[in-house]
Amino acid sequence: MKEKTTDDNRGEEAFVRKVAEGLDRGAAELDPAVLRRLARARAHALEEGERRSRRWRLASRAMAGLAAASAAGITLFVLYGGPVGVRGYDVVEDVELLASADPLDLLEDMDFYAWVAEKGGGGDEI
Repeated sequence: MKEKTTDDNRGEEAFVRKVAEGLDRGAAELDPAVLRRLARARAHALEEGERRSRRWRLASRAMAGLAAASAAGITLFVLYGGPVGVRGYDVVEDVELLASADPLDLLEDMDFYAWVAEKGGGGDEI
């Protein structure tokens, strides 16, 4: 890639200066009514841009707050281990049961299996 030399910079600055002078001369020759309309249009455009900018800032702050609250909630959930099941086993065991390939009939009779385990049964004495 070619770096700009000092001569290139001077040429570019001269071009920009000539364009600016031409535009200034053109603006000086405009009718005062046109200049007033242009000034009103410019002011309106600046106000509209500021209004949109305020809306965007408000929306981005709301999204940032929601993200921070979500992060805090997830952090608390992870730190304190989440809820514990009714029978004293972790919710992870429930997820493992649901994710297993075992038939779902076993899950329907979970109370029965818990009762058998509590009574000490479940051996070979059928």
